[in-house]
Amino acid sequence: MLFVALLGAFGLFEVCLLAGAAFAVGARHRQRGLAILSSVGATRRMIFAVMSIEGILLGLVGGILGTGLGIVAARIAEPILAQGSRAAYPGFHVDPRALALIVLGSAVSGWAAAAVPARSASRVDVVSALRGARRPPRPSIRRPMIGVFVAAFGSIVALLGGIVTVAAHQSPNTRPSVTTGGIVLLVAGPVIMQIGMVLIAPLLLRWSSAILSRWGTGARLGSRDASRNPGRAVPALAAIMSCVFVSAFAMCLVSGGQQQSIREYAWQAPLHTATVSLYDQQTDGTATLVPATGVVAAIGRDLPRSRTRVLSGSPDFGVLGDAVPTYTAPRVAKKTASATARVAYGTFVDDSGGSDHITVGSLDDLRAILGESVSPVSQATLARGGAVSLYPDYVDHGRVTFDTVKSISQKTLQNGGVAGKPIRTASVVAVVQKPAHPFSYGVFVLPATAARLGIHVVPSAVIATPAAAPTTAQLDAATNDLLAVNQNLYLSFEDGPPLFAAQWSWALLVLTTVIALGASSIALALARADGRRDSDVLVAVGAAPRVQRAFGFWQGVVIAGVGAVIGVVLGLVPAFALGLKTAGMTSGFIPFAPPWLQLGLTAVAMPLLIAGGAWLTARRRLPTLRTRRDPAV
Repeated sequence: MLFVALLGAFGLFEVCLLAGAAFAVGARHRQRGLAILSSVGATRRMIFAVMSIEGILLGLVGGILGTGLGIVAARIAEPILAQGSRAAYPGFHVDPRALALIVLGSAVSGWAAAAVPARSASRVDVVSALRGARRPPRPSIRRPMIGVFVAAFGSIVALLGGIVTVAAHQSPNTRPSVTTGGIVLLVAGPVIMQIGMVLIAPLLLRWSSAILSRWGTGARLGSRDASRNPGRAVPALAAIMSCVFVSAFAMCLVSGGQQQSIREYAWQAPLHTATVSLYDQQTDGTATLVPATGVVAAIGRDLPRSRTRVLSGSPDFGVLGDAVPTYTAPRVAKKTASATARVAYGTFVDDSGGSDHITVGSLDDLRAILGESVSPVSQATLARGGAVSLYPDYVDHGRVTFDTVKSISQKTLQNGGVAGKPIRTASVVAVVQKPAHPFSYGVFVLPATAARLGIHVVPSAVIATPAAAPTTAQLDAATNDLLAVNQNLYLSFEDGPPLFAAQWSWALLVLTTVIALGASSIALALARADGRRDSDVLVAVGAAPRVQRAFGFWQGVVIAGVGAVIGVVLGLVPAFALGLKTAGMTSGFIPFAPPWLQLGLTAVAMPLLIAGGAWLTARRRLPTLRTRRDPAV
């Protein structure tokens, strides 16, 4: 909903900017006619009305045509997308009220696009316009200073919107109006920021001209043309800025969603490792053990060249009912145990998640569990009869405590029975070796240590590390063979969290480039049409073709480059706002993790591509000599 609202708002903003640039160029070409109209008694209000009504009419016609084309496209696409599913697309329906609002919005957009050029045209200097003279705009610091405050206010609004939106997702009882208010602020803030940057843009163009004027004749001509004609340069810059802003914000959202997915992902085993639990859940809540022989054979047959190992462990309390004499579990030593340990590895009296909290095996088994080499300290501790904990929450002053209780029947458990007091408590020296990711393993000991402590051990899982990543067909074959062994067996292959940010960011970069190329081609074409006299002068004074091409190249660099850089910077603001959180907050926000590579290419490579297109399309034209013959008296 948030991204759709932003996309709609800035799509409308983009149209207004490009249409505004077209109206501005048209007003300058009609300057003489408007001056004649003013000289015969037309007031400023009348001239403003003439141009603004043109904007309304063009917006209305465009809205009607666009709505009609949209209806036709939807009618054609609906059966193709539905593919016979009426649940996803319940038929083709036209909402006249919504379509009328769209047409009305397009008419209002046309008026807004024509309003500023109409205001400027209504204040035309009649004498200068009739003589055909054009005065360059006077540089002013007043508007840029106002723009600084407007942009700062917009950033504050965006940050406030992010805070409200994140806070609204912390409670399920939050009123919908609060969430809507946060989204409105988050949309309004960037719009206000961009309005402020439009006011600052003429100053930025003058600064760019001062810097690039030393880079050769083409750079000096192109940058000065952009800085001295803000009426056509600023709308083009703002159109590219708006397009890049939406793309940069979308890239940050996708990248932040990727980071959130990675952070919340529940790892079952090391990367590219297959695991099969040997617990066969029964209808009464207990489990029985599946022989490991058939599982090992199926994995070895379908996943060739895999290092397969059978892991043993002490089952959680009650998992096997009274089929085992005792249950043993490590004690969570610290009162401030991490949330991960409390959820996944609680003590046997308050949480039996079905995972063995104690794993028993050799050093090779521990290496397979960790997905990395066993440290020398861990090896020495195990050799001395100690334990290796994958979480620090089990270790208290360098020792791990094991509590052993008697088993009870499943019937007793169903009647509310709980574990009694420990019949045996033992502690051993322990060290912590954290794996790269939090896995479903707690404490590891050698078989000799487990026997000495009286820990009852059963074969509970099979873990396999393929030599190469298996194909989907191999995994499907292994799954089918395991079902033949036992219908409740399930092969879990750890492929890591889904990585989608890079692909989407590259796709957004390509889409942004295409849209920016379209917007810049329109804007630069308008700029060339408006600056035709300057091009004629260059040709007339004998400027070489490379100078004319360099003129177009640097004109594109200045307009597209400044717009792209501003758009990227502004796109970071709402993304940063959605990542604001307080201590202890674990959900409801989107981590701020910008894809700097794609953003850098958007700010640098895309303007260079646009400038390259301007260089290629720059043509040498012969100057046109216009003469006027007065009628004979």
